[in-house]
Amino acid sequence: MSSVFSTKRITVAANGYTYTQWKVEGRIAGVRVRKFFPNREEAEGYRQLKEVEALNGGHELRASVTHLTADQLRQAEAAFRRLGEKPLLAAVDWYLDTYRDTLTKKTVKEAYPGFLDSIRDEVRQSTIDDYTSSLKAFGEFTDKRSLPEIRGDDVEAFLTKRGLKKKSWNNTRADLHAFFAWAEKAPRKWITSNPVAEVKTITLTRGLPEIISVRTARDLMSFVATYRGQGKEPKPAGFLVPYFSLALFAGIRPAINEGEIIRLGRLKNLAAVIDLKNRVIRITPEIAKTKDIRQVTIQPNLESWLRAYPGDKFPITPPSLFDEVSFVRKKFALGHDVLRHTFITMHVTKFRSMGDTALQSGNSEKMIKKHYLNIANPDDADAFWSIVPAN
Repeated sequence: MSSVFSTKRITVAANGYTYTQWKVEGRIAGVRVRKFFPNREEAEGYRQLKEVEALNGGHELRASVTHLTADQLRQAEAAFRRLGEKPLLAAVDWYLDTYRDTLTKKTVKEAYPGFLDSIRDEVRQSTIDDYTSSLKAFGEFTDKRSLPEIRGDDVEAFLTKRGLKKKSWNNTRADLHAFFAWAEKAPRKWITSNPVAEVKTITLTRGLPEIISVRTARDLMSFVATYRGQGKEPKPAGFLVPYFSLALFAGIRPAINEGEIIRLGRLKNLAAVIDLKNRVIRITPEIAKTKDIRQVTIQPNLESWLRAYPGDKFPITPPSLFDEVSFVRKKFALGHDVLRHTFITMHVTKFRSMGDTALQSGNSEKMIKKHYLNIANPDDADAFWSIVPAN
């Protein structure tokens, strides 16, 4: 490459004296630049600076004493070019505040087992199973992306792809939010913000509860009182009576996969919880879905069913419960919580106390008033609480 600046030795005569100078001359962006120096070393240094400046479009270069290496200087210059007008120190401060070590390279698949271990002693196994299902699927979806690389758009795309209904959307979103909140907290600090916070929660509209009629309730209990199962080996007639009577006349949450009624059936000292002498069912935090203690009064008709089908002979959770209950539910077209909804509705209609119904059902007075009050008529409630075994 030809030089754009020249260094030339010249002789200058002034005031009767003759002496030597060195002239550096050239152009930068069309502007003539010329300067004189008493010796060649200074002239050459200036020429080199101006040539580099000319090659860089006229931007001035400054020679400074620095502890930076040549590579560090190049990185500093590159950083300034990328930052533009933004201050370098502010960028450095932000980086130091948000930088995380190599743990930030963890993927969801690598990180979520630790999250499950951290909550295993605090929640039920059914909750662990729900978290595992959500996080395992999300781990497959995000694949090798590290936690800091995951954004709210990724979470929303995952939820949308699964085609979830509104409640399932919210539940899965809550699972992911809890996981990322754990990842964000000390001592981990693997992320600086929770990406799930950007994802909407769907507002659920809840209409009138689905309940069964008194006739259906009577037919249901009559059927299970004589039902002996679908297997080749007949079971004792009425083996499902404890399950359905507790769900219908005590409002025990009936989910077969780790619901309240399943945990109730696993108790070794069932008589201490289902206290027929004092006519009360004590739902302890270990049993309750909400982990709050509540007591359910055993109404006379429920007492009749429980005495006719005692727990020592008719366990609440007999073998093949899932298949047998599913068969009966299908036969009577029973929704998931319809028996519990029926209990709450008939209880507040019969006894006219929203507070007492809320306490016994593990609900709130606001929910009782909004969804269950004045759904049934008093005559139906009287008939409902009169359903007893035929014998």
